[in-house]
Amino acid sequence: MNSSNMDFFEDNFLLEGGQLMIIGARPSIGKSILIQNIVQNIFLSNNISIGYFSHIRKPLLIEKIFNSTKMIYASGIIFSADDNTDKSIVIDDTPQITMEELKLSTEMMIDEYDVQFLAIDGIENIYIKNTNIDELISNVLPFLKNLAQELDIAIVISIGLNRNCEKRNNKYPVLTDFDNYRAIEQNSNVIVYLYRDEVYSENSDYKGLIHIRFENEDGRNNRVELMTFDGANSYLKPYLHPIYAESDEVT
Repeated sequence: MNSSNMDFFEDNFLLEGGQLMIIGARPSIGKSILIQNIVQNIFLSNNISIGYFSHIRKPLLIEKIFNSTKMIYASGIIFSADDNTDKSIVIDDTPQITMEELKLSTEMMIDEYDVQFLAIDGIENIYIKNTNIDELISNVLPFLKNLAQELDIAIVISIGLNRNCEKRNNKYPVLTDFDNYRAIEQNSNVIVYLYRDEVYSENSDYKGLIHIRFENEDGRNNRVELMTFDGANSYLKPYLHPIYAESDEVT
């Protein structure tokens, strides 16, 4: 894993304690791959322990991480291959985890492994009885924001978008493509939108590229980044294609 890739993730995804970042995209765009890349790049470049809640079972998730980085692991705890560090990635793959279970697991991760950064792959994996997606978002996001502030950790979570963007000619996602977008707006410090043109256009000129747009709560440093997308190897890396650089659509 090259240093420019680690620099990209550190510069764009390393939050301060108490902050909440939300990643939004339609299915098959790359939310889980981005979360995985955030975890492994920040872990390797910052020497901090990370908690990783995923709907992907531990053996498969560990295999995916090992495809693109050299680490060692035991009992679902991943360690750096560097003997000079005791930092780790702590995986919790509990299906349909409740908010109470998530908090207890996070507190354990902090107590035992000094976790400072929490990644949650899919709000849909958090369970609240008899609730729809609107209610799930309205309950989970304030809980996570409070958790980040109470425990002084940074949290990133991915959330699927509704089908609104697919009804437009311009399918780039916007805030209102989230269900309960007001709760998203009120509780997030940063919102990240993902888009891959090839998902919607078989003959796209932008194959192999993923469009990542950042919107900050204060409106500063809002920007677009472009990366190459390698779904087969669960890998992203910075890349600027000339045809994109000339396009007004990415601004």
